[in-house]
Amino acid sequence: MKIRIANYRNIPFEYPLEFELKDGITFILGPNNVGKSNLINFFYDFRSIFVRNNFDQHSQPGMNFKLDHVFFDQLLCRNTEKDRIYLEISNDKDHTVCYEIFSLKSGTNHTKDVGLRITLKNVRVNTSELRDILDDIENLLKKTFIIGVYRTPLMIASGDSLDLNIGSAFINTWAEWADGGDIGKMKKIKQLKDELKVLFNYSSFDIRIDKDKSNFIVTNDDGEFLLKELGSGIGQFILILATALMKTPSYILIDEPEISLHPKMQEIFVRALAAKSERGLLAVSHSIALARSVSDRIYTLVKNENSRPKILPYGQHYQPTISQSINEMSYSQYVEIGGNNILLVEGRTDIKSFREILRKYELENKFIILSFGGSQFMTKEKTRIVEELQEIKRLNPNSINVIFDSEKTSETAMLKNEFKIFKETCEELGFNVFSTDKHSTENYISQAAISKVVGNQYCALSQFENFKTVQNKWPKEKNWLMFLEMEKDDFLGTQLDEFIQTTLRSVSTIATG
Repeated sequence: MKIRIANYRNIPFEYPLEFELKDGITFILGPNNVGKSNLINFFYDFRSIFVRNNFDQHSQPGMNFKLDHVFFDQLLCRNTEKDRIYLEISNDKDHTVCYEIFSLKSGTNHTKDVGLRITLKNVRVNTSELRDILDDIENLLKKTFIIGVYRTPLMIASGDSLDLNIGSAFINTWAEWADGGDIGKMKKIKQLKDELKVLFNYSSFDIRIDKDKSNFIVTNDDGEFLLKELGSGIGQFILILATALMKTPSYILIDEPEISLHPKMQEIFVRALAAKSERGLLAVSHSIALARSVSDRIYTLVKNENSRPKILPYGQHYQPTISQSINEMSYSQYVEIGGNNILLVEGRTDIKSFREILRKYELENKFIILSFGGSQFMTKEKTRIVEELQEIKRLNPNSINVIFDSEKTSETAMLKNEFKIFKETCEELGFNVFSTDKHSTENYISQAAISKVVGNQYCALSQFENFKTVQNKWPKEKNWLMFLEMEKDDFLGTQLDEFIQTTLRSVSTIATG
């Protein structure tokens, strides 16, 4: 879904901001004061316009709705003579819905009552194409869960922070879910507590509300504590993950997810949060390390030659090598996230997939997992491959390991010649290399996991079936969620299981020099 915003806060009419909102995890990186938070705030300010029947009710000028959060003049671009904010949303067929938002009070914009005019581009009224895009807009954007940069500690305030209830408001909501007698809600709270127990590596873990309903009491391996005694990190996990579980949002938007969290926990937090959305997560952030660890795509928000914000694909100005990518993340810090063993996988979606696979073997914290750039890198000239991979060796990791899709079409099929050269090159450099015993990573996913994540309309692949040729394909951005649902036993009998159990487990025990 393509989104175009103009004349809002620091986004002028003459230089609209354009970006795509897709399934999966998307990061937008940028420095301070470039307008990253405005992207999050825009959807919070105007979410109510995305209701499906607004098209019928507000297709004529002058129809109004109320902005409950801020005055309209606070939303307008400061350097503009225009008195309107513009939004365009397009699908992949270029069907476009245009929203024009304006003050209903003449002579002043200092009002919370605004009007809405909706027009169309490349799609006609009363057609199935229009119904489809309007339904998709509402389903995706009306059900957003929006998390601001200020995530106030639970017990020292009350009310809300964007979509987060805090203080007593959150305590009361928790009490309703945990002890209100609704079996479905109580199961979800138990599910969350079980998840937090695993995420924080506790043998025992529980959360309950004190008798005065004024605080949370957390029980873990070290004893019983008031939540405020455990720091802001675990409080943030409880507050945000619980709210996401209760809301079941279509899409989650979060400002600086790295705040108040140790680098290792940042990655865990984003993956746990994204798993609770139906479609995906958009984060604006300063952290290249976090973005590279968890995202399916990365953009940068920069200022153009006229000092106006502009979104570009990350790496458009230059194509970093693998070693440069590691150095951008600060290698010493990244070692702390994943141990001092490197695992190179093909694509960006494979990073989270293999993180979940290694979790089954209790090895996820032993490896830094990075994408080497897919078949485009594998088919480079051998000298170029060696040049880039040699740079990784100079980082002096304990081990470097490579997993790539064999793309074999049968048990006896040989690797493509360029894949064979790539494998031999890696082995000559002393890397441990595994080419999948199935066609690709997708071929390891079980039917049960597929059905749970994307539904029964999708079928598991046979051992050598090519995912690219399947007519009804699920989004690859969902792969990691499917691996999250699988068990270690699902990999028994595969050569991937053998590689993990022998090679990866063996190198993970080597002491850091």
